Amino acid sequence: MRGSRVGPLVVIGLIAFSLVGVFSNRPTAAQAILDLATARPQIYTALENLRVSGAGYGQYAMSVGGTTPGYYGSLDAALMRTIMGEDLMTSITEQQRTEWIDHLHTFALPDGGYTDTNGHHVLHANGMTVGGLGVLGGRQKYPASPLYRPFDEPNEVADYLVSQINWTNSWGESHKFWGGFHIFSQSSVATSEWKAAVFDWLDANVDPTTGWWRVGQQPSSSAQGLGGGAHIWPMYEHEGHEFPYPERVIDRILSMQAVDGSYAAMGNYLNLDALYGLKYMRSLTPAYRAADIDLAVQKHGAWLAGQLNGYLAANPGAHALLAVVGDLGLMNQLAPALYPDSTGATWSDIFTDPKFYQTAAVEVFAQEPGPPIGADRPSPYAYTVLADSPVGYWRLGETEPGSVGEARGILPLRGLHIGLGDASGPGNVAQPGPRPADGFPGMSADNRAVHLSGQYDHVSVYDAPELDITGELTLEAWIRLDQIPAGNVGIVAKYNGSGNQRSFDLYVDGQTDDGTLGLIISPDGTFTNAATLRNAMALPLDTWLHVAGTYSPGESMRLFINGQQVAQRVAGVPEAIYSSSADLWIGCNYALTPSSHFAGLIDEVAVYDRVLSHDEIWTHYLAAFALPGDADLNGRVDHEDAAILADHWGSSGADWSRGDFNGDEMVNALDASILAAHWSPNASSESYPVPEPGVLALLLAGLLGLLGKTRLRRA
Repeated sequence: MRGSRVGPLVVIGLIAFSLVGVFSNRPTAAQAILDLATARPQIYTALENLRVSGAGYGQYAMSVGGTTPGYYGSLDAALMRTIMGEDLMTSITEQQRTEWIDHLHTFALPDGGYTDTNGHHVLHANGMTVGGLGVLGGRQKYPASPLYRPFDEPNEVADYLVSQINWTNSWGESHKFWGGFHIFSQSSVATSEWKAAVFDWLDANVDPTTGWWRVGQQPSSSAQGLGGGAHIWPMYEHEGHEFPYPERVIDRILSMQAVDGSYAAMGNYLNLDALYGLKYMRSLTPAYRAADIDLAVQKHGAWLAGQLNGYLAANPGAHALLAVVGDLGLMNQLAPALYPDSTGATWSDIFTDPKFYQTAAVEVFAQEPGPPIGADRPSPYAYTVLADSPVGYWRLGETEPGSVGEARGILPLRGLHIGLGDASGPGNVAQPGPRPADGFPGMSADNRAVHLSGQYDHVSVYDAPELDITGELTLEAWIRLDQIPAGNVGIVAKYNGSGNQRSFDLYVDGQTDDGTLGLIISPDGTFTNAATLRNAMALPLDTWLHVAGTYSPGESMRLFINGQQVAQRVAGVPEAIYSSSADLWIGCNYALTPSSHFAGLIDEVAVYDRVLSHDEIWTHYLAAFALPGDADLNGRVDHEDAAILADHWGSSGADWSRGDFNGDEMVNALDASILAAHWSPNASSESYPVPEPGVLALLLAGLLGLLGKTRLRRA
């Protein structure tokens, strides 16, 4: 019955096999139009013309003569070579594959995005990335979960599809679906409930008279409807969920074909979309207008073959060339008698081929190499820091000396404990950081810090592109001094005196002052031309302090203690930070000598490539005092927090912002009891009514009803 799930991803092979039988066994007097074995060398020549001269393997420009590798050009090449039957896992060396993957990683951003999307939505770039890395045997450099977060829960699906996609412009807007929903559907964390929610919405919002999706009104043209559908049908095909109106789509596509057999100019993806639509819809209703489809495919194949040589001779760009190669691949699948490959190779296409949708094999999670958001448990403070997108965040909660994980699992920003042990006291890891028992309820109950001895121990993070910050900067940490240093000791610094590799340094000044907070910015790697800012008062000993320093090029340097600005410099501020090759040191600066090493505890170190405002820094400080149960961190535990908890009730992989108040990544009765115990709907009151244990069951029972009311109020 249409609309029901009929099989997993493996049904694609059976569908493709049956399609070959349908078309190869159909009686026809047509002779072969094009042997793809003769087209393949021409396409490889066109690809070779796109390779950037002198660059590493897998680096392709977007157009012939380009001297800069393009992200899409390098991805397009991997997809094209695969479509033509090449297995990149065996056809190139491991070194070549590694070079290609490493090159693709240079475009990745820590937030899951990419520096080059070729004018497409970032979710489209995500889909291309999964395809390219999948056929190369690579993995994404950073988690893509921030891209999926707006729609990765079943109750978020409909709202996103209605509010974030303009269905009158469905061709371009459906890129979000293809690279977002479809790619996420192949993730290891996509649930059957989520997929059901997606298909429920899709089936309810496709027009039974046209086969196009619409919300309120039809797409602005048939081209928009076709382009939009082609980005959605693959999820139906890969999930084995039968599209409900194949006959209407076949009617529309056949009506759109030009007299010469084309659907658009060479290199336009509408040709590819039309053939894929005919191929997929015919698999659902093989007898419907079979002769008309055969004739349309034959006409298109004749037109395509007649255009091909001239098109390739004109040096097409990479992304347009991908459309043509995909068109050829679909002709080979739709009509192998008309478009054979005498080498015996079978061509594929970018919509059907499961090798391009290996999300589960390609994806990485923030848990790698450690638990979510670092080795410590989740906390309101940590979520507040992450919400402001630091380039690097080290929670320093590891229980054993060795590797130091970045909070989101960004592998290039992993560090090492230097000279630290696993005992107790100074010189060891896993020492108590600021915790709820010490008056910091917004920190995790087991929050851990490194306790440095002031000798040779520190944390070192290898230099990485993310840390080569030359413009705006914020440095942030929690510290607890054991003693006033004799020299200047680093808190967090990319500041090495050897070879004049000085960039920035947030430090404690024991050389000029009696233990004040300081910030140094060097514009050229030297100390001579560096700008220094110090606080006027000495830092207290044996006291947890939140410290931060900001730098705005040519404008200001500022210092903050416990969320308050304590020093500012606006004159003689460098125009830029020197891009040094120094590693990032936590608890050390300048040189690996005791006089440069911090004595005390350091925790929750973050580096940003922008200036945090005074309000943002104040908010970070206050987050350490957040109330348990305050999911939205507004200083109250109230109905809004209960609604958040209800909205994610029973979910796994949850965090504080979704109602996981005890850090076990689950939203359940334990979290409800925490919320009940800290119920504080009136922030101005000194004491709040706390539900008694007997009332807890009523609270739990009322959460779902409360959720409904809250949604209505929010709407």
